[in-house]
Amino acid sequence: MAASLTIRERTLQCERWLRANYPTPYPVVVRWVAKVPADPGDPPTSRARGYLGDCYWVRPNTVIRLSRRRCRETWIAVETLMHEWAHAVVMPNDRVWKAQQRHGRCEEHPDEFGLVANRIYRAWYDEGGALEASASERAPRRRPAR
Repeated sequence: MAASLTIRERTLQCERWLRANYPTPYPVVVRWVAKVPADPGDPPTSRARGYLGDCYWVRPNTVIRLSRRRCRETWIAVETLMHEWAHAVVMPNDRVWKAQQRHGRCEEHPDEFGLVANRIYRAWYDEGGALEASASERAPRRRPAR
């Protein structure tokens, strides 16, 4: 029986599948960080725990951060990556985003986001995306210590 994948290996498989099936307007960089800080206006419990992940634009890339502290189970990490990827697909560049914020038209989860996120989740869970990602080239395993 094959050894199960680590959280990072499975999210790497998901990332490859997302890149192949859901192109983004800007190159995406996925980073694992200790904690993704919550916004200052969030409730104290959210600020203390931080977010599972976030997505933002830094010329010329879209950066997705996943929290090592909060994404301790594979399914949580994979679903967070898919959620943030949906943001990356519909995300305008920073200039447009800031202009929308100035005019009060900036939504974190607009309708277009919901449509893309739903397509991603459906393809992953109902249309074989998870199996397709598993069948693709496996993420490299670390060498065992001697």
